[in-house]
Amino acid sequence: MKFLRTLTASVALLSALSCQAQIILETNVHDFGILKAGDPFFVDVGVQNAYEEVVYILRAEQSERTVIQFSDKKLLPGKEEFIRIQFNPKKTGKFNEQVMVYFSKLLRPLPIQIRGEVESFTKEYDPACPNFDEKPGRKTFDIRFFVGDGLNMEPVKKARVQTLNLESQKEEESNSFGFVHLMLPAGKYRWRVQAEGFETQVVEKYVNRLQNEVNVYLERQEGHVIADIKHAETDSLRKEVFRRILDKEEQKEAVIIPDTTTEAKTESKEQGRPKEPSADTEPRQDSEYLPLSQYKKNNLVFLIDVSESMRLSGKFQLLRKALKSLIGSMRSVDQLAILTYSDSVELFMNIKANLDVNRAQKQIDDLFAHGKTNTTAGVEEAYRLTLEGLVADGNNQIFLTSDGVYSKEDTEKTISYIRSKFGTGVKLSTIGVKTEKTNASKLKKIARYGQGKYLSIDDDASAESVLIREVKRNSRR
Repeated sequence: MKFLRTLTASVALLSALSCQAQIILETNVHDFGILKAGDPFFVDVGVQNAYEEVVYILRAEQSERTVIQFSDKKLLPGKEEFIRIQFNPKKTGKFNEQVMVYFSKLLRPLPIQIRGEVESFTKEYDPACPNFDEKPGRKTFDIRFFVGDGLNMEPVKKARVQTLNLESQKEEESNSFGFVHLMLPAGKYRWRVQAEGFETQVVEKYVNRLQNEVNVYLERQEGHVIADIKHAETDSLRKEVFRRILDKEEQKEAVIIPDTTTEAKTESKEQGRPKEPSADTEPRQDSEYLPLSQYKKNNLVFLIDVSESMRLSGKFQLLRKALKSLIGSMRSVDQLAILTYSDSVELFMNIKANLDVNRAQKQIDDLFAHGKTNTTAGVEEAYRLTLEGLVADGNNQIFLTSDGVYSKEDTEKTISYIRSKFGTGVKLSTIGVKTEKTNASKLKKIARYGQGKYLSIDDDASAESVLIREVKRNSRR
């Protein structure tokens, strides 16, 4: 009987933790920076329900200096709402407050920390937190509303955008770049978006001075999709032939005219690739690019697509350059693993301690492309490996690296698995290497569910800087 009670309690605990993993906060720390009289003293934090059932916000614990409002306490599956936190200063100086938000089905509340420094505030300051249901105020802001094609991510011109919850319900038309500029007060709005050849879409979002961008991607109507795919395939083929010609020409030029300015170029690039240490250099304890005093220990796992499509257009050359640049900035305390995936998943590198920069950089040259893409199996192994080497209070991050050339079914399977790993302390970012817009949309979607960021590597400059910037962003103390 005691065993059954213990088992029941364990199942209940696991169920609650699983649900908690499905509640995603946009951020759990917001830094206001310097606040002056006239500045907004509140922030809207997005909260998304990635669970398959409705979840309710029950309440929030707040101090005497914070006031909380909710755009809606009912979180529908897949929908985002906002938690508005206002800080009411009593005096100037630094502040650091924590708000605890309670959700149905969760055993523990989710914390949101706000901090900053108040330089000045007026005596007439209103301590009441603006309500989401209040009619918009008089002050208006420039809202950048973008309408794009969900198939190829291109701008949609002459799309009709109608603001539904305004008395006038005036219709605006997108320009040749897909943008509609709206002047609106802060508030929650609903828009109807229509365009010839596309399905009508209604979107809802809260906007203010800081959150002033709305992006809408329309789905093609049946019949318009086929014609566009055929055009895209033809266009992609032309681009690929042209790229191959350019690659050959570049190789010829590289043989005839050796580059004698590499040293000068390297010194002139502020965020360029660090100099490689000599072979007899001891494992680096610290790094000028990632000083231990400022950046936490990293546990990085790269999941690299080595399918045939990655051979084309110099994609692998750029990827090798990016990896070497990042490794050149790492420290001996950092962990680095590289998995490759195509027909099968293979462990290429797994360094748990005493990372040797020079040796790891040389090993990168052995990466090559072969086979077909099987993303889901690779993602599963990447999470297993990352969790195996999980660093407490460190940056535990997966980088899914690909050109995005894989099926919709494979994308959905991958996302389904990533959703099951919410709350494990692992972020998954995606890296697109010379990725066309149609394929980039898949990688962006995967990164969104992985609570990471989509990174693009298209040339030498981005190869040298994009990875180190992302690692810095996530490991900063």
